[in-house]
Amino acid sequence: MENRRAKDLAAAVAALGMTSLATQIILLREFVSVFQGNELVIGVVLAGWMLLTGAGAFLGRFSAPLSGRSFVPAAALACAGVLPPATVLLLRTMRNIVFTAGSMVGILQALAASLVILAPFCLLSGFLFTFFVHLISSIEGENRTASVYAWESLGGTAGGAIFTLALTTYLETFQTLFILLLIDLGVALFLAWKARAAVAAAAVLLLMGAAIATLLTDRADTWTRKFLFPGQEIVYFRDTPYGNLTVTRQGGESCFFENSILMCSTNDVTPNEESVHYCMVQRPSPHRVLLIAGGISGTTTEILKYGVQRVDYVEINPWIIGIGRKFTRALEDSRISVIGGDARMYVRSTENRYDAALINLPDPATAQLNRFYTLEFFGELKHVLNDSAVVSISLLQAA
Repeated sequence: MENRRAKDLAAAVAALGMTSLATQIILLREFVSVFQGNELVIGVVLAGWMLLTGAGAFLGRFSAPLSGRSFVPAAALACAGVLPPATVLLLRTMRNIVFTAGSMVGILQALAASLVILAPFCLLSGFLFTFFVHLISSIEGENRTASVYAWESLGGTAGGAIFTLALTTYLETFQTLFILLLIDLGVALFLAWKARAAVAAAAVLLLMGAAIATLLTDRADTWTRKFLFPGQEIVYFRDTPYGNLTVTRQGGESCFFENSILMCSTNDVTPNEESVHYCMVQRPSPHRVLLIAGGISGTTTEILKYGVQRVDYVEINPWIIGIGRKFTRALEDSRISVIGGDARMYVRSTENRYDAALINLPDPATAQLNRFYTLEFFGELKHVLNDSAVVSISLLQAA
């Protein structure tokens, strides 16, 4: 009978591993998105995650008094499932309250914020690992640390595979989190039923009902993202492998954001004119132009005013091309060739030659962007330019 109970608890350990790894992936993506795409945030969040989880595992050494209470495993697993959506909610709602809206958060600020936001879940998950080791070892009468670690790793592997291959492709953030919550609650209900803990089972059933109702309404993501874009109507959002894309509307104008950074706005002609005309007027009768990023903003319209035969617009994120076609008319002209893929790879492989190259990228605030501000890139770019070609690039002045 005791061995059977240990096997029941193994399901809880696997569910904990699945929840921990999937939550880590989701929260990493959320922090990068909310804190404007800086890859250093990944290292900061992982450091905070390991520190807090280790602290929770240490605190688990004092969990022996809880082992004799039959409802604790079910209640603890239910809490572990509830905390991830609560953490994402806190991150999105507090971003523009704690920090200035639109500002880039510094590394120390990101570290402090991650420690505060991650603390509840990481401390609990670390605590529960040690708690389950102690509980299962006491039931089996021998040290079962390796077995508990194996079950948690198995659950984590399953969670990572399911998240990577399925959930990110078809589901939004809160949909994924509530599916994980329902898995945890299902295991918690099983444990409560096996332990004959009626009150715990009733509480878990109530949580399951609330989770299913929230999942069916399918409004949690839209509602929470409104805190990141106050005063704007969100008409589109999607988490892509390259970052979060959001389209908002305000006063008849649409704004396009990537990882909370404004890419462009409709009806805002001045930035397009500045990014195009300073370059194009220096090259008489250009025939072919290379445009790296920024094509959905309307720069293509300004380039075509010079009677060019072809504009090759290279964009790494295919979802940006999709929202450009859906919400703008910037890509409708037949002279525009839209090329999906990495611009550096394209420059290395293309046989085309250009009279002008417009690099319409933000400042090199991330490693992804910094690749286009290097000596190596400009050396590669030189090989695809005709004689007397002009290259345009813009940077904000230093503070």
